[in-house]
Amino acid sequence: MTLDGFIERWSRGWRGPALAALIALLAGLPGVFAVPPLDRDESRFAQATAQMLETGDFVVIRFQDEPRFKKPVGIYWMQAGSVALLSQSEARDIWAYRIPSLLGAMLAAAACAWGAAVFFGGPTGLLAGGLFASTLLLSSEAFIAKTDAVLAGTTTLALAALARIYAGSLNGAPAGRLTRLLFWLGLSVAVLVKGPVGLMVVVLTATTLWIWDRKAPWLKRLGWSWGLILFAAIIGPWAWAVTVATDGGFWSAAVVGDLAPKLAGGQESHGAPPGYHTLATPLLFFPAALLLPAALVFGWRNRAEPGVRFALAWLIPAFLVFELTPTKLVHYTLPTFGALAWLAAAALRETLGDRVRWTGAGLSALVGLLLAVGVGYLMAEYGDTSDLAAAMVTGALLAAAGLTGAYLLMRGQAATALVTACILGVLGHAAL
Repeated sequence: MTLDGFIERWSRGWRGPALAALIALLAGLPGVFAVPPLDRDESRFAQATAQMLETGDFVVIRFQDEPRFKKPVGIYWMQAGSVALLSQSEARDIWAYRIPSLLGAMLAAAACAWGAAVFFGGPTGLLAGGLFASTLLLSSEAFIAKTDAVLAGTTTLALAALARIYAGSLNGAPAGRLTRLLFWLGLSVAVLVKGPVGLMVVVLTATTLWIWDRKAPWLKRLGWSWGLILFAAIIGPWAWAVTVATDGGFWSAAVVGDLAPKLAGGQESHGAPPGYHTLATPLLFFPAALLLPAALVFGWRNRAEPGVRFALAWLIPAFLVFELTPTKLVHYTLPTFGALAWLAAAALRETLGDRVRWTGAGLSALVGLLLAVGVGYLMAEYGDTSDLAAAMVTGALLAAAGLTGAYLLMRGQAATALVTACILGVLGHAAL
């Protein structure tokens, strides 16, 4: 069976989103069990969740003897459920706290495929979901027990549902109640997990489409009457309980102590000038970085198409906000990567020009080699002789992902280049 035939067969109906979710599972699963806690926030989230289980207080979030009023309660509840089901709080098994992140990455990939399919067809949807699943950023966040993979999953779900509602208003086939329900569920859980971030991305997307089209009849079809009730039912009980329990202290600490410093300057030495996220994107989007130039060119040339217009409305305003925010961490732009995946996969529908192919090939080769050098640095800094073989395999796989993708792209085999690079990239990530 040819590659095109395989993609066509496995993109039909539910198969496309399911296969994209499976790729995300394979990309993230090795790290869930193999990697010790590396991110300081991960350890704090896990400890706070463990204390919830041990004290039975599921309203006020605490880290040791201090209140932890930075994020809403959603991720702690998800981690608590995972630990209660799969482990025990006293065991402090970090893998059990990571399961919600892994599921969030799978949801992000599946929703990306589901949303893209309504505009570009099932095969393009599958490619979009699969390349999003294999990106270095999403597959890494999949094994870190904090908010970002779950935020990416719920925000992408809300936007994929919004995309189907938008498409339905254009083609005369209105989206069903299930699609609207998924929109409100995705939006509500995103807010419960990380406050205004997911809401901001959704609102910016809808507002940009409204301005671009100079009309937005599809906004009336979101199910506002029952949707806002569902939104309040998911968020309201905890919001009221934590307000009462802390005399409003949670909100003042979350807004004044956490959100405002991020907007005012580089919080906790995480400041960076505008352009930081743009420069980091080829690395974080690897191994699909080879299609970044094609995605940008395709997006500009085809901006009149509804699907491309939606992707640009999703990507550009939110990405600009993240670039202009003084505090910057590499994972901040993850909720926009689904739109970038749409454009990259859709670009394969056209024959890529020489400049796009050569630029993409050069970018792919450069990033692959940089990652291989990075593995060598990690080996020299933290490894010993017993790690040498694994480090060599890891470096070789990551370099091969970049170089093989570049070679096939230059030969005009763009789809094969993408699939090959993603497979090698996932293997290299697992070896890492």
